[in-house]
This record gives sequence, structure tokens and C-alpha cells, in this order.
Amino acid sequence: MTTPEDARLKRFVVIAAAVLAAVAGFVNSVFLTSLIIPVSHVTGSMSEASMDVTGGDLSGLTNLATVLVAFFVGAIGAGALLGPHTQTIGRRYGVSLLVEAALLGAAPLVATEQENTPYAMILAAGACGLQNGMFSNYRGMVLRTSHMTGTLTDLGVLLGCRGYRNGQVWKGVLLATTLVTFAGGGVAGAYGASAAALNALWIPAMCCALLGGWYVLYRHRQHVTRQRRRWPVRHSP
Repeated sequence: MTTPEDARLKRFVVIAAAVLAAVAGFVNSVFLTSLIIPVSHVTGSMSEASMDVTGGDLSGLTNLATVLVAFFVGAIGAGALLGPHTQTIGRRYGVSLLVEAALLGAAPLVATEQENTPYAMILAAGACGLQNGMFSNYRGMVLRTSHMTGTLTDLGVLLGCRGYRNGQVWKGVLLATTLVTFAGGGVAGAYGASAAALNALWIPAMCCALLGGWYVLYRHRQHVTRQRRRWPVRHSP
């Protein structure tokens, strides 16, 4: 039986995953448009790195290797912040989102000169690795918000095994929503990069900051409410 708390939690997960998928799509489009380098996923970067090795393009290989390492370090950061129990939602998710906002907001600030763009890539890839690690697992379901290959696979498997008939409709909604918002974020990111180059990254940074700040306040209110229920105020006669 689904409790009101479970329903609110599921609603938050869907909203948060949708926003984060849009953020990842936006960030990736900005870097693909501006620098022709993906930062939100690893598969394409590894394939391109293999091509650079074959072609002897050491500069391109260095940039891609830097992105891969930064993404990995961001994922380590997610594990350090959230611990092993990523199937539950706690206050540190808000802190993680604020850290991601800081990384994305700092990226255009360090790239004021052309030779400093690798630093922007490091910050953005680290932010994407951190983001992808936030919801790496929720109640037994793998969640991905920075790349969509696995998401599309999971949605196809869910439909193929008719999971929607077993009370898992919300999982299908979650997966489909992240696909749509990732694509929408990619479109917005391409427009943003054309108009403002890397400065467009302040838009997803603001989205992460707002979502993270809101969640920290929400969890704080929950904590205060629980404390009041546990220790009710006694009025003197």
C-alpha cells in the first residue's frame, strides 16, 4: 500500500530526475556546440579517445582523458557525500545539488581566455559525474540522468515485460520523463551556446541551485516537524 509519504517521495524523484536530465542535456549541448566535446557521458568520449590514439592526435586525447577523469572524480564525490545508501532520499541530496550548481557556475568564470577552456571542461564533467552518481540507484532501479542509452533500454524492457501491469507505471513515467527533458535540455543548450557560449552554463547552475536550496529547506522543515511531534510543547497551567 502506498503511503502519502511514498507518493510525495516518488513525485520528488520524478521532478528531480526530470530537472537533472534537462540540465545534463543542456550542459552537453553547450560543450558540443562550443568545443565539440561531450562532458555528460563516457561512452562516446572513450570511442573518440580510441580514434585519437589511432590518429596520433595527442592534444585531443588529453582533453578527452581529462573529461573522463573529471567525470570519475565527480562520481567519487557523489559517493563520499551520499554514502552507500543511495536508494533513500536525505538532506545531503540538496547539498550535492548545491555543489553541482557551484561547479557549473564556476565553469564559465574560469574560461575567460581560450587557453582556459580545459578548466571549464573539468568543472562541467565533474558536475555531470556528481549528478549521475546522485540517483545511481533508487529502490532497486538504476537511474541515469546524464546519458540516455540505459534509460531507453530500461524503458523498453519495462514495456516488453509489461511492467506497467504490475503497479510500475510510475517507473515508466520516470524513465520517459527523463528522456523527454534530456532532449529538451539539449535543444535549449544548443540555442544557449549559440547566443552566449559557455556563459549559458549559468542557466543549469541556477536550476541546480534552486532545486538544491528548495530541497534543503524542505528536509529542514520535515526535521523540525518530527521534532515537534516527538517533543510537543507543554503549556504551563
